[in-house]
Amino acid sequence: MRRQGATHSFVEGLVNGRVHNPYPMVSVILSISFVLLALVVLVSVAMSIPPGDLTRDPTAVAGVRIYIGFLSQVGIFFWSTTATLCLFVALVIPGRAQTRRIRGFFVAAGALTLMLGLDDVFLLHEHLFPFLGVNELVVLGVYGLCTVAFLLYFHKIILNSEFLLLTMALVFFGASVVIDVLDIEWIDPYLLEDGAKLIGLVSWTGYFFRTALAAVQLHPWRQASVLRATAPAQERLHMHPVPHAHSGMHQTERRVHSKIS
Repeated sequence: MRRQGATHSFVEGLVNGRVHNPYPMVSVILSISFVLLALVVLVSVAMSIPPGDLTRDPTAVAGVRIYIGFLSQVGIFFWSTTATLCLFVALVIPGRAQTRRIRGFFVAAGALTLMLGLDDVFLLHEHLFPFLGVNELVVLGVYGLCTVAFLLYFHKIILNSEFLLLTMALVFFGASVVIDVLDIEWIDPYLLEDGAKLIGLVSWTGYFFRTALAAVQLHPWRQASVLRATAPAQERLHMHPVPHAHSGMHQTERRVHSKIS
């Protein structure tokens, strides 16, 4: 009964405190949808492209079998998952002075992931930027500089997290770029390049998942907010933090917490 009451109290507090007015979100949803549809119409008219070519699935437009581009399509899920995860955690963490650094870390990670993901999905450095007169190597160099700036600025947080996963991601991303630039003829460049990119992408997602989980689970603001939302008033001063279910993460969470608190 107590657990059910606590759950009810938490949900009631969540609804009353956060989700009492859906109309602003409705406006955001409709605005984003109309902007994208207007962009489709604009491009269709300006470039004499059938609207269906801009709205339908690429395999349906090209008339190819559904397995074409399988690995590339799977990669989209990892890019979008990582970007959404980082930006969501940045929104969940309160905007306080002691959490400003970790919020900035997740905002920057989400933006960097979104940038790299958009390039991967729409082949920006391979087709769009060269079409606009920008050399492919220049675009790759900009991406590299952005990544290095992220690593340097947030190096303290990174070094106190499971940075081996991030190192794996960077190594395999780098290998994929090198294979793409060298264009070695005596090996299958697509399998090696895309295989290395996939391993890097999964490692990238795994790293930010683990870091986000540690930040959300251990930080004292979470424990305090959960206690306030779930505990009866007379018991709030006597509650103790609940042990984490994943004991294997304790060491990592403590390292991350030492930098974000």
